[in-house]
Amino acid sequence: MIEFKNVSFSYSKNKILDDISCKFNDSGLVVILGKSGSGKSTFLSLINSTLKPDSGKIINNNKITTVFQNSLLIDYLTVIENVMFPLLIKGYEYNEAKKIAKEKLKEVNFEIDDNKLPRFLSGGEKMRVSLARALVLESNVIILDEPTGQLDDRSSLSLYSLFKKLSKNKLLILVTHDEENGKKIADYLYKLKDKKLILEKENYKTNTFKAIQNKDDNYKKKNTLKYYLLFTLKYLKSKKVRVIISSIFLSILLSFLYLGLNLKFSMNSITKKVTDSYYNNNIYKIQYKKTIKKDNNLSLDKYIIPSSDILKDLKINKFYYSLSYFLPENYSLKINSKESNVTFLPLLNDKNDNSVTINSSFIKAFEIKENNLRNINLQRDIQIASNSFKSKDDISLDFNFKITNIYNEIEVFNTPTIYYNYNFIFNIIKDIHLENISKELDQDTYLSSLLEDSNFDLDNFKSNELLFKSDNIEKILSLNDSTYKNRIIISSKKLSFEESFKNIFEAMQDAFLLFLSLSLLSVIAFNLLSFYSLYDENVRLFALIQCFSTRKNIYKEAISNMVIFLSISILFFIIFSIIFNNLVNFILIKMNLSFFKLNFSLKAILLVSSLIFLISLLTSSVPLRRVNKSKIKNELVGED
Repeated sequence: MIEFKNVSFSYSKNKILDDISCKFNDSGLVVILGKSGSGKSTFLSLINSTLKPDSGKIINNNKITTVFQNSLLIDYLTVIENVMFPLLIKGYEYNEAKKIAKEKLKEVNFEIDDNKLPRFLSGGEKMRVSLARALVLESNVIILDEPTGQLDDRSSLSLYSLFKKLSKNKLLILVTHDEENGKKIADYLYKLKDKKLILEKENYKTNTFKAIQNKDDNYKKKNTLKYYLLFTLKYLKSKKVRVIISSIFLSILLSFLYLGLNLKFSMNSITKKVTDSYYNNNIYKIQYKKTIKKDNNLSLDKYIIPSSDILKDLKINKFYYSLSYFLPENYSLKINSKESNVTFLPLLNDKNDNSVTINSSFIKAFEIKENNLRNINLQRDIQIASNSFKSKDDISLDFNFKITNIYNEIEVFNTPTIYYNYNFIFNIIKDIHLENISKELDQDTYLSSLLEDSNFDLDNFKSNELLFKSDNIEKILSLNDSTYKNRIIISSKKLSFEESFKNIFEAMQDAFLLFLSLSLLSVIAFNLLSFYSLYDENVRLFALIQCFSTRKNIYKEAISNMVIFLSISILFFIIFSIIFNNLVNFILIKMNLSFFKLNFSLKAILLVSSLIFLISLLTSSVPLRRVNKSKIKNELVGED
């Protein structure tokens, strides 16, 4: 059955067993005596292959099950679940495993409620449960490592009687320091002394017993991952306070990542929401940047009106002369004893009356009530001059505007604005007669003729720019980038906001990336700590998996830990993300920044969830290696 041939074993340089040779039959009770430190548990670990010999050979073709010194019951599983454990991880159906477990509990005379947890059992009861767990696998050899070491005399004697009964059709190898009772019950009595195994008694008649075939040999295996999930769920339930706190902390970190990503994904929609609120968001200015002089790395540039060829290349078919020289884009007004800078912007429509539209920022700046709208009078004295003639004309302009409409633009990053009809201003100035210039040129000259004459494009009264209207500015900007690079300047209130917001957001990017990096590092470190802690405290389960199954199945338990912990964390993450999302929106509304409101982003949720999945996959496997190497062997190998 089992044979040792000249086997030696050492811990470091300390030799524990030296040149041992022995052979055990297929049944009977083998008792091995020895003082503490003599190598009894080491000998058993060599039999069940937990340890490997330094030299010699061990012949063993049997399936061996071990009953450990301290019973090694899993404290968060019930008695029946502990006994079922080896069968479940081998793929037995739950009900079949439960039926077998109950039979074996009855066989070891365990007569109390099998739904109790191990902490409510006495030492003798725990050992009977451990023995029943060993019996469910129908192994031919059972190793008993100091099973009565911590029991009273009555419990010990009861167990000895049970061992004797079981040894009639199995080989039981019992290691004990109880020399008196060991000698009474032994069929084969050995003593470990001076690193040697010495046979002291042999009192066993070989019977005709034939070893029963292990049920597991031909049993159709089922998927065991569901049982690992069950074990993990029960374990995490026993640590529910810590698991919940850990998951909440992790979820808060993940929620910060979600908010950052959601803001990044929402930047375009926020920008569009603001610019769409502008009353004239489809009106643009265009200029051509001309280099006048270049000296080494320095250049002198001047902005001028682009040529008709440029406009044609950019698919701008209709344009308007800028009137900003006559009505400046930025002008200071005083209304109701309130003074503020106001932006004047043209509306390129068919209207030519003096009606104007003001925005909500204008109302707020001058504290105007909507039912108390008024006229706005504006006087301007300007001079018309040109390099093309010597004469100058001073003219006085009087603009009388009537507020007829209020447009609710988003106020943040906005200024008080008056939208006027372009034709109204143009009709005022176009027929102005320029007396001095007319005399010099010896012909009647009107302001409109100068505006429409390309010879005066470089003069200030032309404002060095044109206006145009477009509902597809992206196409024009694309043509500009590909054809003229940075020589054509296209601007507007809308584009200025987009550029400013982009610059602000890019300035925030470095801080966001730093925060993102720190959050990710925190998540990784926290996950590593969490999984290592869970594995470290649950090392007994890993040890028993290795003992009753194969080493690779330890990874199934690790996967189940990851799946459940990840599921709990993602659930809390989604809840906290929704809460934080709504909280941020509430604060934004209170700050009158409702346009910044963040919609719930499924894309950000999926991205963060995928990220935490990858991190969990990494952090659940790394600490497992350390647990395998440093803990499992210590749990399985008893003390000599």
